[in-house]
Parts: sequence; C-alpha cells; structure tokens
Amino acid sequence: MNEDKYAPVADDSASRRAFIAGAGVAVMATMATAAPGAFPIIDTHTHLYDPTRPQGAPFPKTPNPPPFLPRDYREAATPLGITGAIVV
Repeated sequence: MNEDKYAPVADDSASRRAFIAGAGVAVMATMATAAPGAFPIIDTHTHLYDPTRPQGAPFPKTPNPPPFLPRDYREAATPLGITGAIVV
C-alpha cells in the first residue's frame, strides 16, 4: 500500500495568491497602456420591456412605466462606450 497517499499536502495558497496578484498587475498594466476603446465593454445584464404589449410586463413595478426598447438602450449605452449587451 502506498503510504504517501496520506501525506500532508503542502500549502500552496501563497503561490496562488502571488499568481493572482501578478495577473492583476499584468491586466492593469495592459489596460493602462491600451488605446481608448481597445477593449469592448459588454453589459452583462440588461432588461428591455414594453408594458404596452398584450402580454404585459411585470418589470418595472412602477405605475405606467415607459417602454425601454433596444433603441432606448442603444441611446443610453453608446455614450458610455458599451459595445454589446446580454438581454434578459
């Protein structure tokens, strides 16, 4: 039987921390030297709604909310440099 199977495992959390810290520094350095707009900004959670459609819209829970459609999102997102979105 292999006795090493039950040997204590070396704590490598310090090396993981060092790797993550180094990766973070590398990302920040890359972003700092990148040209503006070099990285696309993706909005990862967007709600579009039209309370005037026959099925209704439970969101948002305010009386008589105006529709918020793709054109409205585009008008709001473009000045912020957002280039894409994931619609929920």
